[in-house]
Amino acid sequence: MAPGESKTRKFIVQSTSGIDQEINLSIGAVDRINGKSVLVNCKESETKDWVTFSNNNFVLAPRSSQEVELTFNIPASQEINSFSALLLVRASSANKQKTDALYSVPGAAQIAAPIFLGVGTKDEFVTKFEISDVSGVNTSEGKAVRVEIKNIGICLLDF
Repeated sequence: MAPGESKTRKFIVQSTSGIDQEINLSIGAVDRINGKSVLVNCKESETKDWVTFSNNNFVLAPRSSQEVELTFNIPASQEINSFSALLLVRASSANKQKTDALYSVPGAAQIAAPIFLGVGTKDEFVTKFEISDVSGVNTSEGKAVRVEIKNIGICLLDF
């Protein structure tokens, strides 16, 4: 996406539960640890202020679904760069039961889906890859070639 642009993507939140669930959507910060994306709770994603949701903080009925639009609005002043983040979907019981117990633990679940965001035009933002390994493999469908590709960042083109 070029600086100053907006883009929207749709996704569906679907319940397989038999209870009403409160759904909360947010953008989480991510770090790479040993080659894997990991949610970092102690910091905010630098892209979180660029995101709006068409619907957030809603109650999802049992076994129902809700379509949501996620819109990224890239500031016009944003420099060309790449960003990683996580789309966080939190679900908890909408029917909070009062208890006289000294301690209680609320039930909740969270799902995280990775987001890659490249800021720049197609002429400015060029991904840079390195081929790590090439090998022949046998599959149930026959022989194939396995190519391991490593993303080593972006290459900013100067004109």
